[in-house]
Amino acid sequence: MVIDDGQESGNANAASGKAGETWYCASCGIAEVDDIKLTACDANCLLVRYCSDKCQRDHRPFLHEAVCKKRVAELRDRDDLLFAQPESTHNGNCPICFLPLAIDGNSRAKRIAEENMSILSASCTSNICRIDANMLKRVEANDPVALQVMGLECYDKGDYGSAFEYLTKTVEVGDADAHYHLSIMYLKGEGVEKDAQKEVYHLEEAAIGGNLQLDTTLDNPCAYSGLSTDSGKAGEIDINMSTCCASCRIAEAEVDDIKFTTCDANCKLVRYCSIACQRDHRPLHEAMCKKRAAELCDRDDLLFAQPESSHLGDCPICFLPLALDASKCVMMTCCSKLICNGCCYASKIREPSKSLCPFCRHSVPATDAEIDANVMKREEANDLVALRKAGVRRYVKGDYGSAFDYLSKAAGLGDAEAQSHLSVMYLKGRGVEKDEKEAVHYMEEAAIGGHPTSRYNLGVYEWNNGSRERAMKHFIIAAKLGDDDSVGKLKQGYKEGSVSKEDFAAALRAHQAVVDAMKSPQRQKAAELAKMEPLHEKRW
Repeated sequence: MVIDDGQESGNANAASGKAGETWYCASCGIAEVDDIKLTACDANCLLVRYCSDKCQRDHRPFLHEAVCKKRVAELRDRDDLLFAQPESTHNGNCPICFLPLAIDGNSRAKRIAEENMSILSASCTSNICRIDANMLKRVEANDPVALQVMGLECYDKGDYGSAFEYLTKTVEVGDADAHYHLSIMYLKGEGVEKDAQKEVYHLEEAAIGGNLQLDTTLDNPCAYSGLSTDSGKAGEIDINMSTCCASCRIAEAEVDDIKFTTCDANCKLVRYCSIACQRDHRPLHEAMCKKRAAELCDRDDLLFAQPESSHLGDCPICFLPLALDASKCVMMTCCSKLICNGCCYASKIREPSKSLCPFCRHSVPATDAEIDANVMKREEANDLVALRKAGVRRYVKGDYGSAFDYLSKAAGLGDAEAQSHLSVMYLKGRGVEKDEKEAVHYMEEAAIGGHPTSRYNLGVYEWNNGSRERAMKHFIIAAKLGDDDSVGKLKQGYKEGSVSKEDFAAALRAHQAVVDAMKSPQRQKAAELAKMEPLHEKRW
């Protein structure tokens, strides 16, 4: 959202004090950075933030007070509705015996009569729902229960688009179950873009309607007890998984004397308060557990495979591995090629009177205007290096929103450097909401692509989380790519006994071998001359 220093106070978006994912003082417009912390409006309207009491005092009476009072009233009305005690659950009473229907999905028999679509207790009917002519008639009549059943049927078949349409029609008539299922779809991004705000909204609407479901969602009995299983990122664990028993649903905080344990198969999806709970829950969890364990195994095989080279690859002229030090190579704006300083030196010695790109033989740009023209051409051609460089330039200038767009394009094309930058943006919350899971995901993608720094960061992340063995694996891989910092971590791990003598020695030999492979007489000479004059006046 773009704000114009509070001038449009009647507009909640304009008054929000937030641009993209960065907060700004609603009065003076200063951005929230590491050394400046903004505070929310005293009335807790959640619309604006200020850098000081003076800014709040100057801004509130004249530009913000009216919209603030309106917003606070809206929030109060919403909370009154949200925390009101429902007269009954969303299931209501059985229309035959008039007793409240049970809320336990495992103990009750939820049956939908083929003719009238009423939910009946198990003792009142034995009819089982079928998608037949009667059901289709009810769908055509916009019966909310029939629409919901059709939505779940489409969901089971993987047709998330149709499922979303049916469930959306159902929520229009206030069906709490449909609200709940939509919240799951927004959570997982199935049929719609992931949206945390809409997920919470539909959860609240379901709760207002009396929905008490926790673990009987769609086709996944554990979907809300722990675990974003369809996120595509191995190892993700939802916060609910770590705090609730997947079987009896008791919260870990409620039982200080009970230590929760993970699933024996190490699927990282659920936790249990006792062996009995794990034994009782296993039949519901087994299929998903096996699938998830296989995904994690495949992901780890990919993650811990040693890349053939770093993400920089080889110099396209001498075919020697490029050094990890960015000052030892030149990015040419004409062709987006990364050329080692040794080849630039050889080209300059061979043709001292000309200033040509060693690779494509175009003239090296002499002015900033020529550089900008070259860069624009590469960006228009969707060159991934140009897109990444454009993102980095905007990031340095503080334009995090545009930087995120450019880096996302480059990352989508498989650029490991762009993926590494995105991991930092997610970690620091610049241009996007802070998201540790996304940060780790992009770190992993960059590491798989041979990025030593991301590999090192993953090692530090695993080390801080107590996974010493995984951390050492990351440091070994990074060391074999030539990363000096990882060698230091391996030395520390060897002293502590976290890495064996054989693995440590092998990593040191591989590290030295790759460092030696990056050397050549031309590169050595170029390093000596670089202290006196640059090889090219213009670098990208």
